[in-house]
Amino acid sequence: MKMQPVLPLQKQLELFKEYIGKIKGIVGETRALEIVKESLYVVATGNNDIQLNPSSSLNPSYIDIMLNFASTFLQDLNKLGARKIGVAGVLTMGCLPVIRNTLGGIERNCVDSVNEKVYMFNNKLSTEIDLLITNFLMPKWFTLTFIISCLIYSTTLQNMVIR
Repeated sequence: MKMQPVLPLQKQLELFKEYIGKIKGIVGETRALEIVKESLYVVATGNNDIQLNPSSSLNPSYIDIMLNFASTFLQDLNKLGARKIGVAGVLTMGCLPVIRNTLGGIERNCVDSVNEKVYMFNNKLSTEIDLLITNFLMPKWFTLTFIISCLIYSTTLQNMVIR
């Protein structure tokens, strides 16, 4: 099975800028900026980082690097005019077959340490979103934010936050 490459966040922003340019060419600058402002953006962040690099993601400084990339990306989206942004945190990954098969031992158990890092990332992401809202003084910047955290017990959904 061939894995598809992941587009880095900076490349995604470049493509978004190109898209905005195309919209401007079709409907004009004023209408294009209105479309960008009124559109809903859903950002899923961190899943590939933790799933594809589970041992790296166990390092708290790696979590902080991921958080910094996500925060910068959200700020850049805002600078480009996006105002309705939904953010999906990382889903519990410690019970995914790929993680269980590679890190779950001979019995292929769920890997609680991976789920703990998911929980840590999602909590930090939630805090960072609160800071971004405060710093930008835009209470409606994130009009739809979902942070779903699952931790430790594979059968229990814990700490579900819907803003």
